[in-house]
Amino acid sequence: MNLQYFKTILSSVITLLVPIFLFGQTSVLFVGNSYTYFHNMPEIVKNIAEQNGESCMVTLSVSGGVSLKDHWEGNSGLQTKTLIEKERFDFVVLQDQSLAPIIEAEKTLSYGKKLADLAIQQGAQIIIYQTWARKNNPDSQSKLDATFEKLALNTGAKIAPVAKAWHLTKRDFPVIELYDPDGSHPSELGSFLTALIFYKTIYKKSAIGSDFLPDPVHPNYELIQLLMNIASQVR
Repeated sequence: MNLQYFKTILSSVITLLVPIFLFGQTSVLFVGNSYTYFHNMPEIVKNIAEQNGESCMVTLSVSGGVSLKDHWEGNSGLQTKTLIEKERFDFVVLQDQSLAPIIEAEKTLSYGKKLADLAIQQGAQIIIYQTWARKNNPDSQSKLDATFEKLALNTGAKIAPVAKAWHLTKRDFPVIELYDPDGSHPSELGSFLTALIFYKTIYKKSAIGSDFLPDPVHPNYELIQLLMNIASQVR
């Protein structure tokens, strides 16, 4: 075989293989604030996925206390719009400031749609992060949910039912503390449960049966197993 011909064929094969490899990797952009980055929640999602044989890449565009409006306007040094426009993401997760869907619902809807439309133009699917009510104001969850549902309707997005999983856990296993001591942010277990819901929303399957479970001697082994079971039941 002619050496130059062989090199040409090899180059063509490599060129074909690269997009095939990339196509097999799920790329997720998390847009939000500390509710997203506490305890490195997106990395937990990646770890769960990889333990289940999935190739997952997570990217964060986050800053403490920011809103979707801040993301759109590029406040606090955020480059969210540039990331969405320049990179390829299969999913873009949108998380607003925790009280904004209650006290500034129209801004959540307006800037959420702007970001969603931009991401959809680039071929991404949108996931809305259903955040939970503050510990001292559980009745506000209905207002949060009303805004999330309207945003989902306006954008065709999925809702990651995180708050629903939190509600089931608090109702059935009140000894499990999902909140940080500040009564707002997630504890480590809260972030883990949140990651389980994102894994299920993205991959459409439960983490039960995965190799992600730690060794049975791990101090939180039974709690982690329990949270996996709860997440698997959430619809």
